Amino acid sequence: MGAVISRVDPYGVGSKYGFKVGDEIITINGQLLTDILDYHFISTEHKLAINFVRNGYPHSTVIHKEESESLGLDFTSEVFDGIRKCANKCIFCFEDQMPRTMRKSLFIRDDDYRLSFLHGSYISLTNLSESDIRRITGMRLSPLYVSIHATDPQVRTRIMGSNQAGNIMKSLEKLKTHNIQFHAQIVVLPGINDGKVLKGTLQDLFNFYPTVRTVAIVPVGVTRYRQKDDPVRPVKEADAKHIYELVGKFQKRAEQKYHFPLFYLADEFYILLSKDFPRYSHYGFFDQIGNGVGLCRKFITDFNRRKRYLPRQMKEVQRVWAITGELGYKVLNPLVKDLEKVNNLDFRLIPVENNFFGRTVTVTGLLTGQDVLNTLKKKIQEWGKPDRILLPDIVLKDNLFLDDMTLEEIRKETGVEIDAVPSNATGLIDGILKKLKVSLPPDDEIPPHEDEIEDEEHIETDSGVVPPGASIRKKRKKGEKYSAKAGCSHSRKTQCR
Repeated sequence: MGAVISRVDPYGVGSKYGFKVGDEIITINGQLLTDILDYHFISTEHKLAINFVRNGYPHSTVIHKEESESLGLDFTSEVFDGIRKCANKCIFCFEDQMPRTMRKSLFIRDDDYRLSFLHGSYISLTNLSESDIRRITGMRLSPLYVSIHATDPQVRTRIMGSNQAGNIMKSLEKLKTHNIQFHAQIVVLPGINDGKVLKGTLQDLFNFYPTVRTVAIVPVGVTRYRQKDDPVRPVKEADAKHIYELVGKFQKRAEQKYHFPLFYLADEFYILLSKDFPRYSHYGFFDQIGNGVGLCRKFITDFNRRKRYLPRQMKEVQRVWAITGELGYKVLNPLVKDLEKVNNLDFRLIPVENNFFGRTVTVTGLLTGQDVLNTLKKKIQEWGKPDRILLPDIVLKDNLFLDDMTLEEIRKETGVEIDAVPSNATGLIDGILKKLKVSLPPDDEIPPHEDEIEDEEHIETDSGVVPPGASIRKKRKKGEKYSAKAGCSHSRKTQCR
C-alpha cells in the first residue's frame, strides 16, 4: 500500500505538478514509502522521480524543486503499510475491560515505534526487529515512549503475556548504545509490580539517565467488566501511600544527582491521598502530561493566569454549566469561587458518575454519552435548564462518544445549547466568554501566575531549549516585569481529563 493523498496545498509544489486528492504515491526515487517518515526524509531532495497510481492506472512524473521546498501534500494516514498491532496479552489491558459491543475501532491496539516517535504513543519494544532498530538509529527517532512496568524479567513477562517482554533491559541497552532517548511509564498493579519490584524498576531506570528522560508512575485502570477472580485490582489509599513514599525517595535522589525529579507520579496519587499537587516547576516541560502527570497543576495555573480576563459582570444573566468527571470535579471545584465573583454569571460544575465503566473509572475522557445525558436530565429536573453547557472535547472523537452517541442527540434530548470546548483552562474561560464575543489573548501575551514566577523553571538559550535535568536554570523574582518577547517555555497545549 502506498501513500494516499488527502489534501493538496493549492500553492504547493505538488499542486503545480498536477497531484490530486486520492492519488497514491508508491515510490519516490525508487524507494517504497512505508510511512510519513520515509516521505519527509526523501522529499527533501532536489530531484524527485515519483511513481503513483490514479484511478487504478500507474503514472510517473519527475519534480525539480528547491531542497527546502515542501510538496504540500497531506495523506490519509501517517503509516502507509498499516499500523503495527500489539501482540502482547497484558493482564491489565484496558481494551479487554470493555464490552465487546463497542465499535471495532476502539479495540485497535497499536505497538508501533513510528507512532511512538510522532505522537508519544507508548510501545513495549517486544516486536522490534533488528531492521527496526537500524531504522530508529539511522533516522534518529528520538525520543521514544516505552512502557516498562517492571524491569524484573519474570514479572514483566507475566504482566505483558509475552516471552519477549523479559528482554527489556537488553532492548533499553540497545537504545542507550545508539543514544536513542526515551520517556518511560510504569503502570502500577498492586501486589504484582509494586513494593520490591517497583523499587528495583526505579533503581534500574535511575541508572539509565540520561537515556531515560522522564518516568511516569501511573495507577492501573480497572473497569466493572473485569472478572471477579482477576488478580488485577485498583490502587487503594494504602497502596498509594507506599508508592508515594517510595517514589519520593527516588525523586530526592534524582534532584541531588541530576537536578530534576526524573520520576513523576500521576495526578491520581495526589488526589487519592488528599495531597497538594507539586509546584508548576516540578514538572519541567510536562513531557508526561498525556499520562495524567501534571495535568491538574497545569490546568490550575493556566486558569489562574487567565482569570484576570473574566469580566466583572455579564451584560445579561447567564446560566452556564460545565461537564467533568468525578476526578476533574475534585480539582476544578475550588476554582469555581473565582467564577462566582462575576455578576450575572450562574456557573455550575456538573460531575458525571461513570456507570458505564464503573465507579473506579473517574477520568473525564472515559465518560459516555448516556452517562452524560442521564446526569443532565437529573440536573435539569432539579435546577431547570441552563442557557449553555460546556462539554470538554476530550470525550468526543469524530463527534462520537465512546458509546457511539452523538453530541447532537444529547442536544435534542435536553433542548439545551451544548458547546464542545477544548479540555483546558482556555477552553473553559473562552466558553464562558462566548456570548460576550470576547476571547483570550495568545498564550505568549498572558503574564505568568505567581506559581510560575516564584519557582525555578527551565529556560531557552541561544543554543536551544535546555533539556530536563540540565543545570542551567533561571529564577524570576516575584514582582519582576514579564516580557512577552521572552515567551514562556511551558506553552504546550494540553487537554484536561
